[in-house]
Amino acid sequence: MDTTLEVLTKRRSRREAHRQWPDEVKARFVSESLRPGVTVNEVAERHGLKTDHLSSLRTLARQGKLVLPQPEDAVEFAAMVDARLAGRQERSAPLIADMQTWLVHHRARVATKSPLGEALAYIAKYWDGLKLFLTDGRIEIDNKTVERAIRPIALNRKNALFAGHDAGAENWATTASLIETCKLYAVDPLAYLISTLIAIVNGHKLNRINELLPWNYSA
Repeated sequence: MDTTLEVLTKRRSRREAHRQWPDEVKARFVSESLRPGVTVNEVAERHGLKTDHLSSLRTLARQGKLVLPQPEDAVEFAAMVDARLAGRQERSAPLIADMQTWLVHHRARVATKSPLGEALAYIAKYWDGLKLFLTDGRIEIDNKTVERAIRPIALNRKNALFAGHDAGAENWATTASLIETCKLYAVDPLAYLISTLIAIVNGHKLNRINELLPWNYSA
């Protein structure tokens, strides 16, 4: 959808024109600004946006509040992966190599049982996983997506202490997992849960349980 909605908003004592876009259009702007070799400034200028406005949309996307579109086809996705991998090899690989040299040097100088020694040992233990993004463009450079997904659960952990018993806690964990999975697949959690519970009540076969998973749900 390329259409924009022109509306008038009242701010304090004056009225001013304020342009609003549907979420899918905002997501397209953000997705365009994330392409290799593209700058925020040029995307903002192309679409008549202020740079700070586009930056705020990118922040919403990082927070999971704006769902970005998937690549239109396999060829586009492969090209994006290759471009991202090339950028990482050019800019990130030298930094990681320097960091590894620094790590090896200081681990040899610091007592193993000291707080700093333990911290350096922790980094070394997961080093192979840390640099995996340098060899596969499909892998995200950090785990912020997962962190955003579990934030509501972490905030609610004190409430979960009062689940009553182990079975209640397990049921809560299952429900929370389904809800967060729905969010990852841009599925309305409430609509999904209602549809799934109705299907179960109506005798949905257990051997077809995969049909009820969030990624197979269709409104």
